[in-house]
Amino acid sequence: MPMRLILLVALLLSPLFAEESCLRLPLGAADMPAPYVSWYGIYINAQKVGYLREEFGKTGEAYFLDVAGKLTITSMGQSMAMDIAERLEFDATAPFAFRGGRSAMKQGEEGRSIEVERREGTLSARVTDGGEARTLPVPALDYTL
Repeated sequence: MPMRLILLVALLLSPLFAEESCLRLPLGAADMPAPYVSWYGIYINAQKVGYLREEFGKTGEAYFLDVAGKLTITSMGQSMAMDIAERLEFDATAPFAFRGGRSAMKQGEEGRSIEVERREGTLSARVTDGGEARTLPVPALDYTL
């Protein structure tokens, strides 16, 4: 009986908490991290199979995050190599809104890429895969640093 009462109270109170919004503290220039470069090794079964390089910095007009890596795996006598490159850019002033980015992955001769850019306040994505390209609208994002 007490368990049913607890479940009934939880069900009655749940709408009160469902309407809560997330509190986002505003960032200022002083809150931004210093530029950095980090290197990471990628290991499978104690064997190094690749690396990842991450760089955060600021150009004159934007903050950026670059990630690049290479992975080579051999399994059942076959080798597979993959190159990964991503870049995200954000406005250089608060609230540091997302400006655009690109992501590319190449495996052998096959590759795919996605480029997102902001034009006149809206985002669009150009997706290229298997030699075919298409442009898609991107819904409004609330994505900042």
